[in-house]
Amino acid sequence: MRIGIGLPAAVPDTDATVIGRWAAESEERGFASLGVIDRLVYDNLDPLVALAAAAVRTERIELMTTVLNTGYQGNPVLLAKQIGSLERLYAGRLTVGLGMGGWPENYAASDVPATRRGAAFEAGLAAMRAVWRGETTGASGPVPALPEGRPGLLLAGLVPAGFARAARLSDGWVAPRPLACKPSNRSY
Repeated sequence: MRIGIGLPAAVPDTDATVIGRWAAESEERGFASLGVIDRLVYDNLDPLVALAAAAVRTERIELMTTVLNTGYQGNPVLLAKQIGSLERLYAGRLTVGLGMGGWPENYAASDVPATRRGAAFEAGLAAMRAVWRGETTGASGPVPALPEGRPGLLLAGLVPAGFARAARLSDGWVAPRPLACKPSNRSY
């Protein structure tokens, strides 16, 4: 059995400077993974920055986003570049859990409509995969391809369409919140 632990990157009023030490101590104690959640309008660290801080203090532990919300991120190529950079810097230890995000205030703060999220999510995921495969090219050549199957990819969702999307497009499913929470009746 593999057991992971969450970084305190989304615990309000936490001293952000403890992230590296927390990560190192978690690895020393034998945890298999470090997870971090994402909210835009909340007292938390950016999840990719928090994982980078954890990664520089660790060598083996898996790094996970559980869940990185892509729905209100404006540019999937930029997000893919950031995720790919972490993957390259930390030797294949990254597993990204991606979701659309369901908090209305996050969409409002980013001026991104909360409609047609499923189609936008799938288009964004296709763009990110093109970056990771080295198919996105600029004046100096392509963004370097990541190794096949990297980063590890899990998808979130609490409606039937989300479960189907995870089965069809990823390595598995990740819970964006405790299952005791009642999912909405919407499908995206």
